[in-house]
Amino acid sequence: MEIIRVEDSDLKAIEANRCRVFRAMSLPLSAQVIWDGIYAKQRQRVIIICNTVSQAQGIYRDLSSLNHECELSITLLHARFLPEHRAKKEKYLTHIFAENWRDNNDKTCQVLIATQVIEAGINITCEVLHTQLCPMNSLLQRAGRCARFSGESGEVFVYRKVEVNQENQELANTDLFEWENSADLSIDASVESLNSENIETKKSKESFLPYQKEICELTWQVLQAHTESENVSHHVGFRIEEEWINLVHAEEDLLTLKRRNNSQMEFERRFADAVFRGDESAASDLIRKVDNRSIFTWEEPGLIDCDDEQEIDIQKLLPFSVPVSTICKAWRDFQESLAFGDDCNLD
Repeated sequence: MEIIRVEDSDLKAIEANRCRVFRAMSLPLSAQVIWDGIYAKQRQRVIIICNTVSQAQGIYRDLSSLNHECELSITLLHARFLPEHRAKKEKYLTHIFAENWRDNNDKTCQVLIATQVIEAGINITCEVLHTQLCPMNSLLQRAGRCARFSGESGEVFVYRKVEVNQENQELANTDLFEWENSADLSIDASVESLNSENIETKKSKESFLPYQKEICELTWQVLQAHTESENVSHHVGFRIEEEWINLVHAEEDLLTLKRRNNSQMEFERRFADAVFRGDESAASDLIRKVDNRSIFTWEEPGLIDCDDEQEIDIQKLLPFSVPVSTICKAWRDFQESLAFGDDCNLD
């Protein structure tokens, strides 16, 4: 393996006269913070990135509730949209947040609320990026969607915590509940455990899920030191990003490499057991369990009559994957909306 160093002469062309600054923020990321920043600085292109879909949904609802007169155009993007809907959204966003957005600007502030789905593969830019704390390598990928093109300037604000209004806290914390309990809960247990009291406890608990707390804390220490330095208003270029990556990930990568070398034969044996011999216990050791269910959408009006002879080709239905906790919450909300109470179950 050969390490290739980017020369300073090449960096000048790569940097392309951009200016991107970073700040670690002590206050939580909330819709009000976003709203105040837009009007204080007259922002027109704003991106918010949360670590989970449910947190992005909570921020989306909160910001939408502030947007009484539709001053903002708000778009939500995450991996749980149907493929065709997500593709339409991405096509729209690549136009609205394009390099030349100022040439076609109608003075409307465009706001994108998203998850990790925009870390790579979507060529967009913005004036300001609000992001929840994540590992440094992911953070710099996210930052690449701010002041992305030549001559642009942008600000990246990083927050340890997402704060959602009371009415949307249960929704926002659903994925945190799912991540922490997916290994232990069946559907029936999820229905019983997924209540306001259990989910409410997540609001006071700081969480960086799905990322490891230790690596996020290291990332925060680097960002905080930068924020408190005299260089906080200076452009963070490739050399600084390279330094940050090394500070946060070098030791972890070396330890990972050492562990992998020490256990390579064991890993290969377990991999073979899981992939080629169908050993589920080996697979569970190698792959994080996510307790999702596939839902298939029926686009025809009316109900499906299972008693008639109508044939349904399931391969032609549009599927999407949803965490079991989300399904349970929807079922519980449905029960409450019809005043069924607590006597109903999934049977």
